[in-house]
This record gives sequence, structure tokens and C-alpha cells, in this order.
Amino acid sequence: MDKRKRVENVGAKTSSKLPLSVYRNIFESVPGLYLILTPDFTIVGASDAYLKATNTIREKILGKPLFEVFPDNPNDPHATGVANLTASLHNVLRKKKPDTMAVQKYDIPLPKTNNHKEFEVRYWSPLNSPVFDSHKKVALIIHSVIDVTEFIELEQTKQEQLEITEQLREQNKLFQAQMEQTAKELEAHEKNERELREIDTLKADFVEIASHQLRTPLTSIKWSTEELLSNRSNLSKQQQDHYVEQIHSSNERMIALIRELLDISKVDQENFTTSAELVWLPPILNQVLEDSAIQIEQKLIIVNQDIDPNLPMMFFDPVQIRLVFQNILINAIKYSSPGQTVNVGVKRQGQDIVISVADNGCGIPKEQQAKVFSKFFRADNARELSSDGTGVGLYIAKAIVDDAGGKLWFESSENKGSTFYIKIPIRYKQFAKKEDNGQG
Repeated sequence: MDKRKRVENVGAKTSSKLPLSVYRNIFESVPGLYLILTPDFTIVGASDAYLKATNTIREKILGKPLFEVFPDNPNDPHATGVANLTASLHNVLRKKKPDTMAVQKYDIPLPKTNNHKEFEVRYWSPLNSPVFDSHKKVALIIHSVIDVTEFIELEQTKQEQLEITEQLREQNKLFQAQMEQTAKELEAHEKNERELREIDTLKADFVEIASHQLRTPLTSIKWSTEELLSNRSNLSKQQQDHYVEQIHSSNERMIALIRELLDISKVDQENFTTSAELVWLPPILNQVLEDSAIQIEQKLIIVNQDIDPNLPMMFFDPVQIRLVFQNILINAIKYSSPGQTVNVGVKRQGQDIVISVADNGCGIPKEQQAKVFSKFFRADNARELSSDGTGVGLYIAKAIVDDAGGKLWFESSENKGSTFYIKIPIRYKQFAKKEDNGQG
């Protein structure tokens, strides 16, 4: 008898002497994740590794139906774990062959807290295999799984980062195209000799602003995008999120800057479309305050409101009055120190409505106050406090208010604060003219 046969005989003799409990202990101790099921899908065995992975206890699951122990997550309306696993197990019974399933999202229940069952998101790679009796009938099904949750979540995170990066790149292309289109429209006006000098001046101003304020966000976007595309595999999720946040922040700065430049172009060309209608100011002003909530909260600014509840309806373009108030309010927040107060008041004075916005910020130097409403002007102390800003907000606001027959003015002391006043006629001047001529 050769050596191999002697070993097999010794193994056969040894195995015939092992009690059933030893086989059970061996099965339960294997490192893989296994369940043993009867043909009616009752759980009759589980490895220790499976119990640990699913937060279950052997004595509480043996003898119970599989889908009673592991139901679908009721909080996930798209859960298909039970249906997919049922179909696979029926395939094993029908075909008497192992059935490998695709990766499944199958959440597992956690221990109950306050009589409320919660679930933990999990992804599995399952394999269901038949075990036959002496009559070649399926006596048991071995359900084995591999927990691939970490791998799937990592892949999802990578995909999300790629999608965000691609979206931001497309947005940047769109803004570049819009800027090129705007430049072409400006060049077309050069054919008119009367406007040539004004356009040349506007272009010079635009280049000056662009060189200082567009270059920085564009450079940041370019650098962050290149780092993500060329070195993504070596970056942690936190580092990737940091670069994406930089791209997003720079992108928002470009959007705001381009919007202001387009608005000022419309003002200079007297192409600012006006659509006056009957409006009530308080809801519009409250919406601006809500939109500025982030800036207000970041600087811990306290905003006090004194708005007359009996204000009359008035004729004005709601978009333009919103823009005026927003420009004044943002300046008050920007140039106030953290924790200071901004007071907003609205009242009626005869046939006008007066809005006031007062702050305790840096104020405007007396020798520079005459230039406040000039295009692209920013006071020296304002530049020191904040490098961001184009100096066109007040220029646009005054153009809108003047066009409506109103008045925009201010009172200011350096290092003490400023108060801006917006006086608007209740009847928009264009409507008043039509009514006076019998057209309204």
C-alpha cells in the first residue's frame, strides 16, 4: 500500500470517530461568512464570522425563517434584497447548481432602541450552493457572502468626486463662453464713433478689474482641477473634498463678479430693462435678509428691523429694488466688525418711501466721500478690510434709484460707521408721466 492510500485510510478512520459536535464547531469557526438553510429557507447553521458581520446571536436566529431575521429595510423604498435572494435560492432548488449573485445592497437590522428598529447600510457579494442527500435531492443550501461595503462606498465617493469635478469644469467653460460673447458685443459698438471713447474707457476699466479679481479664482480653479485629475489616487477623501470646495468657492466668486460686470455694462449702455409693477416692499426686503443669512451668521451681525407695517403699495421693478437694497446691505455687513449691529428702517415720507441701512463699521474717509458713487471706486480703508469687491455696487444702485426719480445718499464718519438712505417715489416716474398724459 502506497503512502497516499495509508494517509487516506488513517483520515477515514479518524473522521469516522469524530462526533457531530466537532464538525459543527469546525463549521462555526471557519473564517468565512456562511449560513446553512433548509429548502424552505429556515436557518439551521451560522458561522461565527457571519454572526459578527450581521450583529446577530446564534441562539436567536437558528430555527427562524431567513427573511424574518433579515427583512428588507422598510426605510428604503427601493430595497430589493429579499426579492433578489429569494430568486437566487429558488434557482438553486430548481437547477441544483450553485448560483452566484451580483453585488447586493442588503441592509442589516441593528438592535432595537426605544422599540424602534434601525438598519445599517451594507453591500454583499453572495453565493448560494446546494448540498445533496443520498437521493441526490437538495437537503441544504449554503449561503456564503463577502462584505464589500467599504469597497462600494469608496467607489461611490470616487464617482461623486469625478461628477462634481466634471460639472465644475463644464460651468467654467460656459462662463468663459459668456465672457467671450460679451466681449464681442462690446466690440460691435465700436462702429459708432460717438460711443467709441466711452467703450474704450469701459474696456480699460474691465481689464483692470479682471486682471486683479478674475485671475485669482481662475488660477485657483486651474490648479485645484489639475491636482485632482493628475494626483487623485494619492489624495485622501478629505484632501479631495478640500480641492473641490476651493473650486466651488472660486467659481462662486467668478459668477458674482461677472454678474456685476454685466449689470454695469447695461447701466452704461442705458440698456437696463425696467418692468415696474405694483409691489409691497417688506416681503422683498425680508427675502434679501434671508439670502444674506450666511454672511450675517458668519460675522455674528445683529440686524435690527424697524419697518412700518402700514406701508402702501408702490410701483417699482421688484428685481431692481431688490438689487439696490442688497448692494447697500452687503456693504454694511462686509465693512462691520464681528458682533456689531446693522439697523434697517423703512417708513413713508409724503409721496415717497425711505429705506435706511445704518452700520457701525469702518466708515468712509471724508476726503473720499465725493467719489463713493463713482464706477469702480473703493475707499482706501475698505480695500484694507476686504480685498474682494469691484466697486460697482453703489454705482449701479444709484443709477437705478435716479432712473426712478428717487434719491440715494449717505452720512458717514470714518471708524464710526455709515448710514445710507434710499428715497423712492411711490408712483414710479414713468407710470406717473403716462397717467399725467392720459395714457395710464
